[in-house]
Amino acid sequence: MSSSKFVGQLKQNNEQINNLKEITTQAEKHMVVHEQKLTEIVDEFIEKQNYELKSHTENKNNPHQVTKDQLGLGKVLNIEQAAKLDFDSHTADTNVHITTTERNTWNAKETTTGSQSKADQALTNAKAYTDTHASNKSNPHGVTASQIGLGNLTNDKQATKSEFDLHAGDTTKHVTATERNSWLLKSDITSSVTSGDTSKVLNGEGAKLLNDKITELQNEVYLTDLLSVTTGEVTLKDDITKYKKLLVVTGGVSTGDVRTSLVRCFYTYTFRPLTDTINVSTSRGKFSASITSNTSISIIQADDALRYIIGLKY
Repeated sequence: MSSSKFVGQLKQNNEQINNLKEITTQAEKHMVVHEQKLTEIVDEFIEKQNYELKSHTENKNNPHQVTKDQLGLGKVLNIEQAAKLDFDSHTADTNVHITTTERNTWNAKETTTGSQSKADQALTNAKAYTDTHASNKSNPHGVTASQIGLGNLTNDKQATKSEFDLHAGDTTKHVTATERNSWLLKSDITSSVTSGDTSKVLNGEGAKLLNDKITELQNEVYLTDLLSVTTGEVTLKDDITKYKKLLVVTGGVSTGDVRTSLVRCFYTYTFRPLTDTINVSTSRGKFSASITSNTSISIIQADDALRYIIGLKY
């Protein structure tokens, strides 16, 4: 081979070598870059795995869902357990526990059958007592007249309604206004009566006395019904200021201590409501009442019951 060809071939070989070097250099650079990227990926993966492993190992919330059966505790209930000290203290408490001797002693006592028999007998006795008490009509509780609202009454015999109606309807014992006026007129006509009949009629003087008595009776008015009260307000049947005097009757018929007292008004010849009081002596003491209105009085003191009041206009 000539030297020129050798030189040319050498030059060509050098160029090829240089090209290979450049390719090799680029390949090396490329490999370095890939190696760095791979290293970064591996480092990141390892770091992530380490973090997950650490998080898993530090997880105390049963991450593997282990059951009590897997731990050999399948029969154990999830309830609070007594402390050994508390348990020992309880078992040693002789107040809440009994011994065999105590149990035998108590078992030897009253049986259910025996106690039931006694309970049945007690129930029977109680029912019999209750029935006897309920049928007792002799005031077993000692109820008084005051407790049933009759404290002002005395134990006097009362007329029945039928007896009162029978008496009130007796026209023989009672007179009418027409009869009274007719008799008053007849009593003054003595000239029309024969001498043999004069003993059967009133003369002029007798007629006057009768007329005066009737006038007197007309001026006497019952201001109350028949009463038997010692307290409270008493309603009058007429205006008390119409009367100059009062007859106040107190006491009881059955006890024989009825007393009639005369009360006079001294101021302007009339009684004054809210000012005057009625004061009279009674068998046991006194009777006193304030005049609260024209038609009412209020009892202040009554040692004997008030029976009735009559108003006198004369």
